[in-house]
Amino acid sequence: SGQIGDQANLYALTEVSTDILVVPTRGTDWGDNGVWRTIHAHTWGPTHPQVLTVWNEKNNGVLRATEVIDPLSNATASQVAEAKFARAYNMFIVLDFFGLAPFRNPTDGPDVIPTVMTSQQAYDMIVQDLTDAIAGLPASNATSANKTRPVKATARFFLAKVKLNAEVYKGSYGATDLADVIKLVDDIEAEGYSLVGNYFNIFK
Repeated sequence: SGQIGDQANLYALTEVSTDILVVPTRGTDWGDNGVWRTIHAHTWGPTHPQVLTVWNEKNNGVLRATEVIDPLSNATASQVAEAKFARAYNMFIVLDFFGLAPFRNPTDGPDVIPTVMTSQQAYDMIVQDLTDAIAGLPASNATSANKTRPVKATARFFLAKVKLNAEVYKGSYGATDLADVIKLVDDIEAEGYSLVGNYFNIFK
């Protein structure tokens, strides 16, 4: 849950916080007690409902994926690969939005305070999870009608996105980060994927 499915939460923090989107107020309607204006003006705090929901949902996603990855779950190799992709995705959003990432082992009790990873540590974990996911996910099929589960191309695309922004998360690009981005995208293209010919068809 908690993916981009409506106007709130992840979508709101991504779009309303920029000049791309402004939520209008019509009389007493749509204002919702100022939650949209607060996001747009960058005056939110930790109790803002959209901020709190994204924080809780994405960290919950990290923990639930970690539970599947843990040997105690007896998950199959393919389930672990999918869970590593899911953990990387959720942790990336936490890192991108908040600049750090808490981490809890699945066997920790409620009294155990989570470890708080630095941006560099979270980045490294995300990259490792996606690298493992690429190795373990099923082969890509560009013509498949089933787009609901990650495949190798999904993880390659996301890893390319992460590495393209490596400077933001670890302070500078590594020696191979940008070359890795090019290779990952080339590998995706070799699997039968390509960009839409007419950019505006994306919005149809």
